[in-house]
Amino acid sequence: MKFKKMLKFKKMNKKKKRRIILLAIAGFVLIFMIASVELTSHSKFCASCHYMKPFYRSWETSSHKDVECNTCHYAPGIRSKIRAKFEGILQVGRYWSKLYLKSKPWAEIPDESCLREGCHDKRLLEGQVNFNKIVFDHKIHFTDLKRGKQLRCTSCHSQIVQGEHITVTNSTCFICHFKESEHYPKISECTHCHERSTLVSEETSKYNHSIVFNSGFSCNKCHTHTIIGDGEVPRENCYKCHWETDRLNKYDETDLMHSTHIYSHKIECNQCH
Repeated sequence: MKFKKMLKFKKMNKKKKRRIILLAIAGFVLIFMIASVELTSHSKFCASCHYMKPFYRSWETSSHKDVECNTCHYAPGIRSKIRAKFEGILQVGRYWSKLYLKSKPWAEIPDESCLREGCHDKRLLEGQVNFNKIVFDHKIHFTDLKRGKQLRCTSCHSQIVQGEHITVTNSTCFICHFKESEHYPKISECTHCHERSTLVSEETSKYNHSIVFNSGFSCNKCHTHTIIGDGEVPRENCYKCHWETDRLNKYDETDLMHSTHIYSHKIECNQCH
């Protein structure tokens, strides 16, 4: 009888031990998951991958340096947070497996992130700003279709210059506004914008361009870097960013190339041309 009680007691102890071990494992996993979620929510985690460091450094010196990466790169809401964690795991996997070498990293910023409460939620209502002496209205550009396309925040605000985080460059405006110009077919001719009789004052001298024009000289005799090349895109240029065969095979699909690179991802023209 005593032996049976001891055996029963030992069995109970084994069950308790199993429960304690399982609870300990579950607790450890839970703590690990919570710690991982917290750790990966901070921008410093992004810089743990070496190829992200240039983007991290540009963020550090930008006006958004107090806003975490995830706040901008994922829309508000629990679904976006879950998606962010899932994609983060995939990115870590791509990094350690070297799959990231196949293409250049590219991050998207949804409009919902920019227009969230406490950020730029009133931008469409109070949308007028001065940009290089030009009045720009956010409301007009956001609410109307431009050349049949709906503009997004990142249509203008993007990192087309390395080290300039979410800034607007002059070339962004020219994509649309030169398109409708009456001089568009011959946009490379300088005199459509610059007067022939312009008198330029430099620090050491003055120069009258009318003398050059009257002599029949072309602008690029002096301004040698104004027009470079013939606008062709060598296939080799694609290898700067891409190694995927399915993408490289679409090299000749011009409309798709422009739609993807200029409209969707706002790549600077001269990165390809």
